[in-house]
Amino acid sequence: MAKKPDPTDLTNPFAAFMQAQAQAMGRMTAFNGAVAEAMGRYGQEFVGFVQDRLEEDARTQQELLACRDLTQLAEIQSRFLERAMQQYTDETGKLVDLGREMFDQAVRQAKG
Repeated sequence: MAKKPDPTDLTNPFAAFMQAQAQAMGRMTAFNGAVAEAMGRYGQEFVGFVQDRLEEDARTQQELLACRDLTQLAEIQSRFLERAMQQYTDETGKLVDLGREMFDQAVRQAKG
């Protein structure tokens, strides 16, 4: 029966490869864990944003349905568009920041 290579014997190229592979797998595990955790935060942020936007859309629809004046209609639409653009811009910035944090944290964890 063949003797198993000693993974601590770095003079054996196969053992050195096995040790390097074990270290890389450990780093990938840490990296994947960090990414999964960050993706959870990212998803929560996005779902919260969508929920807020849907609520705002519903409120605006109610305002439009109750509106009986063209001037008021224009004001409601204008306010809606301005607010939506600002919210989408803000959310994009948050998601970019979360993505950057996610990547940085994953790289730190992968380095050990």
